[in-house]
Amino acid sequence: MKQQKNIYVITGGPGFGKTSIVESLNDLGYKVCSEYARELIASGLENNNDILPWKNPRLFQQVIFDKRKAFYETVTDEELAFVDRSIIDQIAYSRIHGRKESAEVRDFAKNYRYAETVFFTPPWEEIYTTDAVRKESFHNAEAMHHLFVQTYIDYGYSVVQLPHSDVMTRINFILKYIHND
Repeated sequence: MKQQKNIYVITGGPGFGKTSIVESLNDLGYKVCSEYARELIASGLENNNDILPWKNPRLFQQVIFDKRKAFYETVTDEELAFVDRSIIDQIAYSRIHGRKESAEVRDFAKNYRYAETVFFTPPWEEIYTTDAVRKESFHNAEAMHHLFVQTYIDYGYSVVQLPHSDVMTRINFILKYIHND
C-alpha cells in the first residue's frame, strides 16, 4: 500500500543553501524537519561517540532513518511540510560510499512517498564553505549533487532546480511553485 504526503524535499549537494531555506521556512511557521546527519555528526564529534559515518556507518544510517521515518509519520495527510533531505538522500549516500541501502530503507522509499516535486539547490561555488562537519571540496559536493538528482529521478520524483538567489527569493519560488502546481 503506497502512501504519499505533502512533504516537500529540499535537497542538493552539501553547502548549496538547503538548511538556510528550511530554517527560514520554520521561522515562517511551516512544519519542517532539519538535516539529522549534520546534527548527529556535530553531536558525535562533541561527545566523542560512535554515531559517526566513519566509525559506525550502519548505526549512523539507522539512527537517521529512524528519525526521518518518525517525522514522516507525524505529518498528517492534510499538512504541508518541508524536509532538509529525505530518505532518498540516504540511498544516494549509500551509493556514494559503495554500500547497498537496507531493505527497510528501500521499502520505505518505495511505499511512503514525499510530494512528487523535489526542490534542488544547485551547485553554487560563491556560497560554498567547509567546516568541521562539511569537509567535501566544492568539486566533490557538486558530484554528490548530480548523484542525488539521479537517485530522485530513479525513484520517480520530478526535480526542480532553485535559482541562485537569496533565501527569501528561493522560498517565494518554492511556495509559488507548490500553490500553482
